[in-house]
Amino acid sequence: MTTRLRTGGAATGSALALMLSLTGPARADVTPQDVWTQFRDYLETFGYTVTTTPDSSGADLSMDSLTMTMALPPEPGSDLPGTVTVTLGGMSLRGLGDGTVSVEMPASVPLEVFMDGPEDKDLTVKSTLDSTGFSMIASGNPDDITYTFTAARMAWDVSEFEGQPGKVVSPEALSLVMEGMRGTTQLSKDGALTRVQQEMTLASMSYDIDISNPEPGKSERVTLAGTLSGLTSTADGTLPQVDDPSDLSAAIADGYAIDAGIRYAAGNSNFDFKDEKSQMQGTSKSQGGSFDVTLSADGLAYDATATGVELSLQGSQFPFPVTSTLAGLGFGLKMPVVASEDDQPFGASFKVTELVVPEPLWSMIDPTNAFPHDPITAEVELDGSGRFLLSFLSDSDMAELQRGEREIGTLSGMAIRSLLLKGAGATVAATADMTFRDFPLPPRKDVKPDMVGTADVRMTGVTGLLNKLAQMGLIPAAQAMMAAGMIQQIGKPEGGADDFSAKIEMTPNGNMLINGMPMPFN
Repeated sequence: MTTRLRTGGAATGSALALMLSLTGPARADVTPQDVWTQFRDYLETFGYTVTTTPDSSGADLSMDSLTMTMALPPEPGSDLPGTVTVTLGGMSLRGLGDGTVSVEMPASVPLEVFMDGPEDKDLTVKSTLDSTGFSMIASGNPDDITYTFTAARMAWDVSEFEGQPGKVVSPEALSLVMEGMRGTTQLSKDGALTRVQQEMTLASMSYDIDISNPEPGKSERVTLAGTLSGLTSTADGTLPQVDDPSDLSAAIADGYAIDAGIRYAAGNSNFDFKDEKSQMQGTSKSQGGSFDVTLSADGLAYDATATGVELSLQGSQFPFPVTSTLAGLGFGLKMPVVASEDDQPFGASFKVTELVVPEPLWSMIDPTNAFPHDPITAEVELDGSGRFLLSFLSDSDMAELQRGEREIGTLSGMAIRSLLLKGAGATVAATADMTFRDFPLPPRKDVKPDMVGTADVRMTGVTGLLNKLAQMGLIPAAQAMMAAGMIQQIGKPEGGADDFSAKIEMTPNGNMLINGMPMPFN
């Protein structure tokens, strides 16, 4: 049920984001009925059925509660369908007499989510949505409405979980608080699609989690708290009407697309975990970061970064407290999501920049200070292309892949845009660009890669590091001697005694050349 609940949760979150939206001056007239019709239609694009009976006072509308229900297909191997039901406390739509509408909610609104799954997978989440200084004005025209919102404070607080058969968890804390909120959300029709554009700023967003295991005799407890400040977010997307909210691949084929990003100026967090046998706690800080995601027929892409990171860990599994800093931390992924006979791009990146290893840890690895204890950097960025003959968003395709009944496709090309390994007085930097002919994914032992291309490698201080590691007994002396000798024999000397470069070529006839020299193991 993971995929389906995630889809339903995203729709619920989007609905709440709409109810907290904002915009600029009116461009035409809208009525409370126009706003209600668009809000209801927006929810229905996600597969929700909206149940309520608006009370009218003139042109104004008010609702004591809203119930939104989404049908979920059965779990694999089950013929029992599921549902997600979201119940939200009152809302009023009041015309302001100038062609705009005020969307109003009580200062405290109950919010309940009930997930009706097969067998024992039911779940009820009871929470409240509290606001201070909330204002939202809708303006525009019936097919293009902008919602402008502000709030001094918005807080979502979960009071209780209840699962079948009646197991209730009341967390000590489970809340999300947003302060200094303002922004705009624009919803408009684009043929059969709904276009969503949103901008929002937050002075701060904080979270607080404190949950204990309710089972008798169990002592597990997790606490997690943190704050992000100076946030900005943008989102631009198109939403088709969906028949099956769990079938994201079908929605993408019908035009679903999203491009969203978050930036923050600073962040901090702390956590504590304990059970009968162990305990761990830690803190982290950063001087800013970002998270971007896009999803469409062109593929799925994630990119997350953090700068100026400070970490501290201690616990029963550590012989001493661990503290460290990083200049930067990053992760990126790009992958196709639809099946195609044509080549599609993919890529990945990972960066740990200037990681400071704690001296107590260095003293365990290098007690005699045999090599420099400078910060460590490991960065790699690669991309490629291939024919992907299945959809990674299709449950049936992924089930067949797991059973070994089909392959992913074939690899056409792979490029290392940058590779940097730096630390302990040594540096390795490389780039590469290779093309492949019908190389299966995943690789098979009976298929030898048929590839052509080049790679450029620069190594500084590597032979010296190998010799020191061998002297310390960290690697076998014979292997260190063989590797260092090979670097010195086939590497091209550059600026110093321990500075070599290598140009590696894979030729069309299947030979490997290093600096123009054929390798004997071809």
